Amino acid sequence: RYLEDLDILVAGYINEKAIQIWQMPNGQLLRNIPTNSGITYLEVVQEKHWLIGGGKSGEISIWDISDEKQKVTKLLQFIAHTDSISSLNIYRSGDQYVLVTNSADKHVKTWEIDETAQKYTKITDIDLKKKDIQALKMHGS
Repeated sequence: RYLEDLDILVAGYINEKAIQIWQMPNGQLLRNIPTNSGITYLEVVQEKHWLIGGGKSGEISIWDISDEKQKVTKLLQFIAHTDSISSLNIYRSGDQYVLVTNSADKHVKTWEIDETAQKYTKITDIDLKKKDIQALKMHGS
């Protein structure tokens, strides 16, 4: 079954360098996704079947999790920050997606992600001048 037909729990692990997707409420493990570094933040874009992970090493990864045979395809990976990702948020803007990331490096950045998640472009980089942000949410028009 496709994941959008299920209630799922997505868990990222820092030390195990993995993401797991669990079916709820029965607790069946559906997917185990190895990662390059520990995961510090996750977001799901249900309409695109994307799983977005922010890592301990400052990288962003986007996976396609739509395959019924439980195959996971990494669509994009890039270094977004010089320290661990603290939060991320994504929203649709026309035929693109805008990804907002925050990091322990005390920068907030926005990225344009194309419709296929094959290309990214940095839009802004805001230096928070040594201030920590614990939560971040952006709303597009």
